[in-house]
Order: sequence, then C-alpha cells, then structure tokens
Amino acid sequence: MQIQESSCWADGTVVLLRDGRLLCCGLAGASASRIQPMDFVERTGYGGRLQRPNPMCELFREPRALRTLGVRLVACGANHCVCVTDQLGAMSWGDGSGGKLGHGDNVDVKEPKRIKAMMNDIVLYLACGVWHSLAVVLVPPLFGDAGWIVTWGTGTQGQLGLGKECMYTFTPKIVRPTFLEDKQDPILVKWVAVGRNHSVALDKDGTMWSWGSNKGGALGRPKSLGENFPAHGYAPKAGRVEGFSGWGKGLPASIACGPSATVVALLPWEGPDEETWEFEREEAKLQRRRDREQRKKEEAERKEAIKRQREHERSVA
Repeated sequence: MQIQESSCWADGTVVLLRDGRLLCCGLAGASASRIQPMDFVERTGYGGRLQRPNPMCELFREPRALRTLGVRLVACGANHCVCVTDQLGAMSWGDGSGGKLGHGDNVDVKEPKRIKAMMNDIVLYLACGVWHSLAVVLVPPLFGDAGWIVTWGTGTQGQLGLGKECMYTFTPKIVRPTFLEDKQDPILVKWVAVGRNHSVALDKDGTMWSWGSNKGGALGRPKSLGENFPAHGYAPKAGRVEGFSGWGKGLPASIACGPSATVVALLPWEGPDEETWEFEREEAKLQRRRDREQRKKEEAERKEAIKRQREHERSVA
C-alpha cells in the first residue's frame, strides 16, 4: 500500500493511495465512512451515559461513496474536505457553513457529494481553508499543468479574490485572469495554498500572488500595500508577493500557508556570482536610462519635424 499524499483537518486525517483509494480516520471522516462519531458508555455507579469518541474512528476506512471512483486529488480545510475522482470529478463533504462545499447552499454533507457546478471541469490542484475552497482548473483550449483559479465559500476578509463586491459565493466561481491588479494578460496558475483568511497562488512563470487577510504580514506585500495599510487589513484582489528578486534567490517552487503565515520553498540559485550579478544589474539600469533618453530625443525630434512642417505649410499658403 503506497501513499501518494495526505491531508489533515481539525478532527481527522485523509490519506490518498497510489491506486486511487482514499482512506479516512478521526471524527471528521466518521460520517463519510458511515460510522457514529461518538460512542455512549453507561456510567457504572453514577447512572446516565458518558459520551466519548467511537474507537472505530481510530482506524483508517474507505468512504463507501468513493469506492471504485478513483480519487486522484484531495484537500482538507478546518472541517470540510474536497477531492477529485476520475469518474465523477470534484466531490466534497463536511461542514457546509459559508457555502464552502460548493453545492449552492450552506447545508452539511455527511458523505462525499458531487459538485455539480464543476462536473465538466478538469481540476489540476485543490486547496481548502476555514471558510473557502480553491481549485485550479484547466480552461479549454489551454493545456498543460496550469490553469485558472476557481473559488467558492465565504470571503469576508477578501480571501476569495473576487473583490469587495463579492464576499460570498455558494457555487464555484472563476477568478477571471484580469483580477490581477496590474496585469491584463491571462495568468495561468499551477499551485494554490490557503491559510485561515488568505490565499496564495504560484503561476507558471514562477511569480507569486497573494490576497485576503494581511494579519501578521501573511500577504508579503509591504511596498504595494503601503505603510498606512491597517495591520489587520485585507486585500480583496491579488498582487505580487515581494522580496523574491535579488542575487541568490531562485524561483519559488512550492508554497504552504499557516493561519496567518506563508512559507515558500525556492529552487537553487542558478545565476552568476554576486559581483557579476551586480555589474549586470547596473548595466541593465544604464541601458534602460539610455533607452528612455533615446525615446525622449526621438519624440522631441518628431515634434520639431511636425512643427517645421506646419510652418512650411503656412508659409506656402
């Protein structure tokens, strides 16, 4: 039995095996495995009954609704879980408050249930937070290992990335590529991670983007947000994460989020030594300055030529 990946939520653990089976244990997975999460024991000598976790929950079991479906992705939030199967696509179960299950309501779901709004989507990656969920979906005719972000749930701290005008969505909603505040070209994302109230994405070019609550500086955007940005404020739209340029820093390879923190693993630095890098950077600055001066000169010459042409036309007339 080979484990492909695992994920944990508040009261349980799920393990995805290489053969496509999903195993759950703990109170959170009890309903999916059709086990009573709590057990009642008679209190000898005192009367009444004592409530305790069912010992059966300590064993890993396979949810019946997922048998033979072939699970290939799974992610858990604080008290809900989302997975992707080969047969039925995206499915979710657990606590439905805030619409984070994606079924169009806020009703709890005991067993894995198909997310109908995503039944035709090819899901590449999943991430679940406390009140929201994210997925990376392949958008035809695009292909490869990157896609657009789909989000659903509650985003009172901007963690949905849909702007201040959309704080709730009970069904998956595509975060359009123009949601990035300073870039209009389509952004293809290959990795997402979420914390309690913030989200982070890594695009195929190695650029990181973040949005949501900035508690503890979790967004990593001190310059763009500004000095006067509230300590516990939030950014409802994504912006570039700062601090990954400079000598010795490779491109981001993977990301993970805590409640109010973000951790990034970088690829090894493959550039020149520090002295050469500094020289090349200064040369690039000088070249950009020359280019600006050349453009200004050409613009001035163009305006002067237009002026002379008009004076000539007036004199002839």
